[in-house]
Amino acid sequence: LHIKLDAPCSMGLLAQTMASVALEEASRYPPRLEALLHMSISDWLLLSDGGSGLVMRHALAIHRNFDSMEQIAMLYLPPEHRKELDEKFFLDVDIHGAKERELLQAPFREALQAEPCPAQISLNLAMAQRSSP
Repeated sequence: LHIKLDAPCSMGLLAQTMASVALEEASRYPPRLEALLHMSISDWLLLSDGGSGLVMRHALAIHRNFDSMEQIAMLYLPPEHRKELDEKFFLDVDIHGAKERELLQAPFREALQAEPCPAQISLNLAMAQRSSP
């Protein structure tokens, strides 16, 4: 069991510890990544290129090799460098174009960004409201 505490958050230490333990027990992935991994592969491809079709042409190769987004993550998103898909994924499905790779990486990068704690969200909202005319 691994307990992670985020000092900047204003939650009490006990509540923060309990929340961290519950989250880790509930999922081995961060919440945003968990949502991405519950998508179908086709939905991920559509999300990645906005429906332009640029990455959809690789759908057959990706579907042939993988059953789910979680399978892709288990194979190409190792915890030790959980920032984006490993480049081996693109080699395995024969995707060489830099633009296509970037489009497919974008949802993972976004999902893996640090999630702000509730106190930081409140602070950001207060600052935005103050700066509004």
